[in-house]
Amino acid sequence: MDTAREHPDQGRLQGRRRKMHTGPYSGRSTANGDRDHCRRGLLARGSTLGSAGSREPWTPRGLSLLVAIIAFALRASSAEDWPTYRHDIARSGVTGESLELPLRSCWVFQARHAPEPAWGEPKPKPVEGILELPRVRFDDAYHVVVAGDRAFFGTSSDNAVFCLDVATGRILWKRLVNGPVRLAPTVWNGRVYVGSDDGWVYCFRASDGAVVWKLRAAPHDRKVLGHGKLISLWPVRTGVLVDDGVAYFAAGIFPGEGVFFYAVRADTGDVIWRDGSASEVPQSRISPQGYLLASRDRLYAPMGRSSPAAIDRKTGRLLYTAYFGKTIGGTYALLADNSIFTGTEQMIAYRQDSPGARFAWFAGRRLIVTPDHCYMVTDHEMSSLDRRIYGPAGLRRQSLFRQRDSIVRQLRTPRRELAEAKRKLEEARVRLQNCAEQLQQATETSSDESQVAKLRSQCQALRKKVTAAERAVQSARSQVAKLEGRLKDVTGQIHEAETAMGSAMIWRRKCSNSDAFILAGGMLSAGGPGEVEAVAAETGQRLWAAEVEGRAKGLAVASGRLFVSTDTGAIYCFGPAGLPQHGRVTEPTTDAFAGQGAAACQKAVEQILRRTDVRRGYCLVLGLETGRLALELARRTELMIYAVDPDAQTVAEARKALDAAGLFGTRVCVEQWPLNRVPYANYFANLIVSETTVLTGELPP
Repeated sequence: MDTAREHPDQGRLQGRRRKMHTGPYSGRSTANGDRDHCRRGLLARGSTLGSAGSREPWTPRGLSLLVAIIAFALRASSAEDWPTYRHDIARSGVTGESLELPLRSCWVFQARHAPEPAWGEPKPKPVEGILELPRVRFDDAYHVVVAGDRAFFGTSSDNAVFCLDVATGRILWKRLVNGPVRLAPTVWNGRVYVGSDDGWVYCFRASDGAVVWKLRAAPHDRKVLGHGKLISLWPVRTGVLVDDGVAYFAAGIFPGEGVFFYAVRADTGDVIWRDGSASEVPQSRISPQGYLLASRDRLYAPMGRSSPAAIDRKTGRLLYTAYFGKTIGGTYALLADNSIFTGTEQMIAYRQDSPGARFAWFAGRRLIVTPDHCYMVTDHEMSSLDRRIYGPAGLRRQSLFRQRDSIVRQLRTPRRELAEAKRKLEEARVRLQNCAEQLQQATETSSDESQVAKLRSQCQALRKKVTAAERAVQSARSQVAKLEGRLKDVTGQIHEAETAMGSAMIWRRKCSNSDAFILAGGMLSAGGPGEVEAVAAETGQRLWAAEVEGRAKGLAVASGRLFVSTDTGAIYCFGPAGLPQHGRVTEPTTDAFAGQGAAACQKAVEQILRRTDVRRGYCLVLGLETGRLALELARRTELMIYAVDPDAQTVAEARKALDAAGLFGTRVCVEQWPLNRVPYANYFANLIVSETTVLTGELPP
């Protein structure tokens, strides 16, 4: 089944929404079909070892390996999947799956290209007193989800969705789309769901990657330049959340252009509801970017730099937006105990039904929340906290910090006034003293009574000024003393709150791995620059560590293995001793064009470059034959090339050949459009050419 749907008519759907009743809220999705496949596959592979047809007798080492593999296969048959980002729709990062230490490297899959995040780094210096960390960060690694014996991820570089064999890291299938896939897939019921910057949502069959259905979530086929690529004006940057047979996502990041939230049937893609009213509010802040979260009756959409917005799961209507000032915001969020935890530089917790009801504050980068504990990592340490004490005490301290800052600001004026009053008092006293000395001298030596009277009058006026200045000094000093007293009291309360926070500390240890953080069984795993480590959740003891290339940005645990995604595009798989090691796995590049039109395209490229000297920017190829012209242009220039043709077969073959050459997505994109109605931004291309004209002499329409 391969069905594609256009963006539905808004008025018709809003006028006649269909309702779908959902069951009790569940914190995780499942992929039972894939797990059964994994169980059968592992047992089947185990049964072939030492078969009757084997010519070599079993050695003790071989027998030990067989026992280890069979034991691991039996354990894997009951293993827990990691079917979506951070394991479940609450984005908890918690799984009951455990890891058998020590782990060792099973394989490393190295993608051809590193991730290409949609947004750059913030300024490296404080702005308005805030040193802002990267808040809009959801695509700086190829985050992995795992179901059964398969691992899945999408790429922002070459616009693809991959399926890997969990045991070997080998590519089982790869599917190309028309834009970056920035967020991890979701696996449900044997199907893989992704959203793309091309404005579409795709459902693939997990077994072979066949398209089950796809839906254009964008209202129009309009593309604009975004971070070096042509993307839909309505990219899907929420991922696809699947729960109880319903898939949720949003299209659009610019409120002025419209933002649309969706609920569709996960099995067919049929739209249940679609709502675009959230972005119609004046000065709307709705810009959904980051992984959706879901409770029983609400969706929560991270809003990029600000805090998540709440959406009604039954209708898609906006319930509220949350804003906690400039210091709280970002795409990182999780749900626990009917509460939302969110933030980047620091984290805040508030009740789902009332964003104003804040109840906890954490000075952390990543957080794991369990019924009794919070585990937290900062840039310098990892800690285990009694959440009943630490969160409220932290919120109290944060509130006191605001009071302290307010008092310090209030003190500026009276302190300035006090200094000015002291200066005026000193000036008045000096003038009075000088006048008194002149009066005394005149009284003793002068016979001019009028001069003496004048000096007496001046001294009297100056005494009044001194008295007034003394009162002003006393008033300012009193105000300063009052505020300083309040400041001292608040500072004492801050100390008390910090003491309470300290009493909530169960253990703490030095740690600089704050890029990724999960809990598997009784073991915490943390990723950071060049390293991933495992720590006992009960004691904080470091149990295991391994080096990785780049920063470990994503972690997942499934099938008894630890998967680590780094910002270099590498995906590491660590497993228990006894599993085979397959080393580094790469995707080879080949020349799939087989010399088709090579000479003509090479000659044409030489002439094009000699006549235009355009070697950087964007190129539009109108009309394809094989895609060879785009290949030769990519080899000889730094151009980002978009090739267009109306024929589906021609487009598919050119995409396949350019992907085999390692150029698709990063240097060349191939799309199917009518040549007279290409939906790209006006004047985006620095160079326009036609392969059809080069090879056939015919001009495109």
